[in-house]
Amino acid sequence: MTKKKEEVVAPAHIANTTEKRRLFHEFTFDDINTLNAKVTELTKKKEEFSEEAKLHASIAKGAECEIKKTLQALDEGGEEREMECPVIIDYKEGTYTVKHPETDVVVETRPLKTEERQEPLFKEEQGANEMMDAAVGGTTVEE
Repeated sequence: MTKKKEEVVAPAHIANTTEKRRLFHEFTFDDINTLNAKVTELTKKKEEFSEEAKLHASIAKGAECEIKKTLQALDEGGEEREMECPVIIDYKEGTYTVKHPETDVVVETRPLKTEERQEPLFKEEQGANEMMDAAVGGTTVEE
């Protein structure tokens, strides 16, 4: 669409008007500097947004993994946790028994090792032996 604008400067038999057209414009030095500054600014913004997008994507991915893990735990009705389990050492029977602290279900029963067979002479010694057992052996779950 063209727009016409009349000017009243020319003699009566000549009409001067303007109309808009799409023509090639050769950039001036100032145009080039302005456009270079715009490219630099937009590139900087793009890089900032890209880094921010990576961060948000990483957070979203971590949240997705946590959601799956939580849903799986809900489906299974529980999850594995580190717990302080009661240990029953029967020197007469020669057994070492570990129980679940919440359900009292036996999770491990085994014969005492040779070094465990000697009953402690003093209560302080028993506490030291328990700490040594925890550091050496650990517990295993038998199904």
